[in-house]
Amino acid sequence: MSPRLSAPPLAIACLLGCAILQGCGGVRGRSMPPSVSAAPPVFSLSNVPDWALASQATSAESETGIGSGSTLDKATRYALQDVASRLSVSVESQLRDVYSETNGATVESLEHVIETRVTATRFAGWKRTRSEERNGIFWVQVQIDRRRLVRDSKSELIRLAGEVDLQLESAKGSALRRLLALQTTSGDRERAANLIALIDVLDNDFDREGWEARRTEWRAIDEAARRALVFEVRADSASQEIARWVESRLVAKRLRTRTGECQSSDAICIDIRSEYTEANIASRHIAKIRSTFAVYEPGGGVVQESDLVGRGDSKSDRGRARRNALDDLRRSLAGFSVLGGLIEP
Repeated sequence: MSPRLSAPPLAIACLLGCAILQGCGGVRGRSMPPSVSAAPPVFSLSNVPDWALASQATSAESETGIGSGSTLDKATRYALQDVASRLSVSVESQLRDVYSETNGATVESLEHVIETRVTATRFAGWKRTRSEERNGIFWVQVQIDRRRLVRDSKSELIRLAGEVDLQLESAKGSALRRLLALQTTSGDRERAANLIALIDVLDNDFDREGWEARRTEWRAIDEAARRALVFEVRADSASQEIARWVESRLVAKRLRTRTGECQSSDAICIDIRSEYTEANIASRHIAKIRSTFAVYEPGGGVVQESDLVGRGDSKSDRGRARRNALDDLRRSLAGFSVLGGLIEP
C-alpha cells in the first residue's frame, strides 16, 4: 500500500514556475522594435500566498491541491490537476504489467484516466477551499473528497468489469468471437486496471487480489482463444501477395493449405479477392488496388465482409507504384475490425 500523499517541495517549485510563465503571458506574440528588449516581470515569493507555500495536508477524507493561473477557473483546473498528477505518480509503479500486456498503452493514458475522473465537471466530490489574487495571478486551493472518489471509481470498475464479462458470455461458443469480444473490450480492461491501481492507493480495505484474479482470468481466456484459432486463407490470382503477407502476420500460425473452398468445420476462412488498376497521369505512375476481404467462422457463417482500397504512385517506377499501393492497403487493414485484431503489427 502506498503512503498517504503530500505535496513535495518540487510541486511548489513547479507551481512557482507556472506562476512565472503565467506572468510572462502578456509578452507572447508582441512585436518589439529591434532596439528594445522585453524584460521579464519581477517575481518574488511575496506574490505567493503563505498558504500556497505550506505543505498540503492529506487525510483519509480528502486530497488537497494548489494551482495558479491568469483566471480563477484556470487556477482551479491546475489545482485539480495537481492532485491528479500526484495520484498518477503513486499508482504508476503498480501498472508496469498493465502496460506490458496492453499494446500501445502509456503512462499518459493512466494520467488521462485519473485527470478525467478528478476534473470532470460531473464529478461533485471536490470544493474550492481557498482563493486569492496577487498581482494578476490567481491562487486556488481545492480539496478532493477522497471517499467520494473511491466510491465513484469502484462503481465505474464494477460497470467496466460487467461489460467485459457480458461480452465474453455472449461469445462463448466460438474462439474467434471470444477473441473479438476481448478486442472490443480492450479499452474497458485497460481502464479497469487503471482504476484497480488508483483505488488500491486510496482505500486500505480494497480487495486488490480479487480484482487482479479477475484480470488474470481475462488474460487466460484471451490466450486460450488465440491458441484455438485455425485459419484457411483463400485468394484469387491477383491477391497472392496480399495473402502471403496476411499469413505471415496472423496471430495464430496454425494455417491450413489453401483450398478452392473454405469449408473446414474448425477453421476460420479468410477469403481475398482483388482488382488492380493502373494509369500514367502527368508523367507519374498511379496504381490502385481494391480488395474484398471476407472472414468466415468455422462452418461458413460470415463474420465480416469489407472492401479496402490501397493507392500508390511513383514518378518513374511502375513497380514501386504498385508496391506503394500494397503498403497503403496493408495499413488500412488495421482499421478492419476483424482482421485488424488478428494480424500482428
